[in-house]
Amino acid sequence: MWVTPKKGLALPSGFLIIVFLTKKLGPAGYGLYTLEVVLVIWIESSIGALSTRTTIKLVSEAEDWKPIGASLTLMHSVTGGFSRLQERCCGAFWSRGLCIL
Repeated sequence: MWVTPKKGLALPSGFLIIVFLTKKLGPAGYGLYTLEVVLVIWIESSIGALSTRTTIKLVSEAEDWKPIGASLTLMHSVTGGFSRLQERCCGAFWSRGLCIL
Protein backbone atom coordinates (compact mmCIF):
# COMPACT_ATOMS: atom_id res chain seq x y z
CA MET A 1 0.00 0.00 0.00
CA TRP A 2 2.76 2.46 0.91
CA VAL A 3 5.27 1.21 -1.65
CA THR A 4 4.37 3.72 -4.36
CA PRO A 5 4.50 6.87 -2.14
CA LYS A 6 7.79 5.71 -0.65
CA LYS A 7 9.31 5.23 -4.07
CA GLY A 8 7.90 8.55 -5.21
CA LEU A 9 9.56 10.37 -2.30
CA ALA A 10 12.92 8.62 -2.64
CA LEU A 11 14.17 10.65 -5.60
CA PRO A 12 13.23 14.16 -4.32
CA SER A 13 14.54 13.42 -0.84
CA GLY A 14 17.76 12.07 -2.35
CA PHE A 15 18.23 15.29 -4.30
CA LEU A 16 17.61 17.35 -1.15
CA ILE A 17 20.16 15.30 0.78
CA ILE A 18 22.71 15.77 -2.01
CA VAL A 19 22.18 19.53 -2.00
CA PHE A 20 22.42 19.72 1.80
CA LEU A 21 25.55 17.56 2.04
CA THR A 22 27.29 19.34 -0.82
CA LYS A 23 26.71 22.74 0.81
CA LYS A 24 27.65 21.45 4.27
CA LEU A 25 30.72 19.39 3.33
CA GLY A 26 31.93 21.18 0.22
CA PRO A 27 32.93 19.39 -2.97
CA ALA A 28 36.01 17.68 -1.51
CA GLY A 29 34.23 16.58 1.66
CA TYR A 30 31.25 15.33 -0.33
CA GLY A 31 33.59 13.32 -2.54
CA LEU A 32 35.16 11.68 0.53
CA TYR A 33 31.70 11.01 1.93
CA THR A 34 30.66 9.38 -1.34
CA LEU A 35 33.74 7.15 -1.41
CA GLU A 36 33.15 6.07 2.17
CA VAL A 37 29.50 5.27 1.43
CA VAL A 38 30.61 3.17 -1.53
CA LEU A 39 32.99 1.23 0.73
CA VAL A 40 30.21 0.67 3.28
CA ILE A 41 27.77 -0.58 0.65
CA TRP A 42 30.42 -2.80 -0.90
CA ILE A 43 31.30 -4.45 2.44
CA GLU A 44 27.68 -4.98 3.46
CA SER A 45 26.59 -6.35 0.09
CA SER A 46 29.59 -8.68 0.02
CA ILE A 47 28.54 -10.17 3.34
CA GLY A 48 25.11 -10.95 1.96
CA ALA A 49 26.43 -12.23 -1.35
CA LEU A 50 28.86 -14.64 0.30
CA SER A 51 26.16 -16.39 2.28
CA THR A 52 23.25 -16.38 -0.19
CA ARG A 53 23.76 -19.84 -1.70
CA THR A 54 24.41 -21.41 1.68
CA THR A 55 21.27 -19.83 3.10
CA ILE A 56 19.11 -21.08 0.25
CA LYS A 57 20.60 -24.58 0.46
CA LEU A 58 20.17 -24.89 4.22
CA VAL A 59 16.61 -23.58 4.25
CA SER A 60 15.50 -25.68 1.28
CA GLU A 61 16.90 -28.93 2.74
CA ALA A 62 15.52 -28.44 6.25
CA GLU A 63 12.38 -30.10 7.55
CA ASP A 64 11.70 -27.15 9.83
CA TRP A 65 13.21 -23.98 8.39
CA LYS A 66 12.41 -21.64 11.29
CA PRO A 67 15.37 -22.52 13.58
CA ILE A 68 17.77 -22.33 10.65
CA GLY A 69 16.22 -19.04 9.55
CA ALA A 70 16.60 -17.65 13.06
CA SER A 71 20.26 -18.64 13.31
CA LEU A 72 21.02 -17.28 9.83
CA THR A 73 19.28 -14.02 10.70
CA LEU A 74 21.40 -13.79 13.83
CA MET A 75 24.53 -14.47 11.78
CA HIS A 76 23.62 -11.72 9.30
CA SER A 77 22.92 -9.30 12.15
CA VAL A 78 26.22 -10.04 13.88
CA THR A 79 28.31 -9.76 10.73
CA GLY A 80 26.45 -6.59 9.71
CA GLY A 81 26.99 -5.10 13.16
CA PHE A 82 30.66 -6.05 13.04
CA SER A 83 31.10 -4.42 9.64
CA ARG A 84 29.31 -1.29 10.89
CA LEU A 85 31.63 -1.17 13.93
CA GLN A 86 34.64 -1.60 11.68
CA GLU A 87 33.46 1.23 9.46
CA ARG A 88 32.97 3.50 12.47
CA CYS A 89 36.43 2.71 13.80
CA CYS A 90 38.24 2.92 10.46
CA GLY A 91 36.26 5.78 8.90
CA ALA A 92 38.73 8.45 9.97
CA PHE A 93 41.65 6.34 8.77
CA TRP A 94 39.99 5.77 5.38
CA SER A 95 39.25 9.49 5.05
CA ARG A 96 42.84 10.42 5.78
CA GLY A 97 44.05 7.82 3.29
CA LEU A 98 41.67 9.09 0.64
CA CYS A 99 42.81 12.68 1.16
CA ILE A 100 46.27 11.69 -0.03
CA LEU A 101 44.85 10.50 -3.34
